[in-house]
Amino acid sequence: SAGRWTPQALLRADAPAINDLFGASLALAGDTLAVGAHLEDSDIDGAPAENSGAVYVYERRQGIWSRQAHLKASPGGAGHRFGRGLALNGDVLAVGASLEDSAGTGVSPPPNDGRQRDAGAVYLYARGEGSWSPSAHIKASNTGAGDMFGYAIALSGDTLAVGAPNESSAATGTGGRQDDERAPGSGAAYLFR
Repeated sequence: SAGRWTPQALLRADAPAINDLFGASLALAGDTLAVGAHLEDSDIDGAPAENSGAVYVYERRQGIWSRQAHLKASPGGAGHRFGRGLALNGDVLAVGASLEDSAGTGVSPPPNDGRQRDAGAVYLYARGEGSWSPSAHIKASNTGAGDMFGYAIALSGDTLAVGAPNESSAATGTGGRQDDERAPGSGAAYLFR
């Protein structure tokens, strides 16, 4: 305001707990802020889930920030670290769960079959009439154990970029043989529209 930065709010989780890491990831778009707490230990479907993670969404109205949503992966699982990566664009929120364990590929595969440990996933949410609803579950086209797909995310318009820092393909440039696993931890970025 008038060329100066001034404190406006201090946001905290509803029930702060040791090592939740609330604020380890952030995404801001206009008057909406998403805050990741990827080590939060809250229940999923009535069962305790250590380090399952969560995302808090806040909205600013007339200069006051208030919580709009508390999001959890559904279905989720212990150790998935939902909220590790975040991206927000208008009414679309992308949430990375970099240690999710399913073996599916592409958009909306069956989640959490446990067959590819720490492969990672991205969950998309859409805002409508003031609430956030799941709209897609996204996996890499070459899902692999330990890839950590969803560790970093960027969202612009109708394009989603997802980082998988431990992906192991030795392919170079754009495309290439994704099944060539000769370069452990080389990493990859995936684009979706």
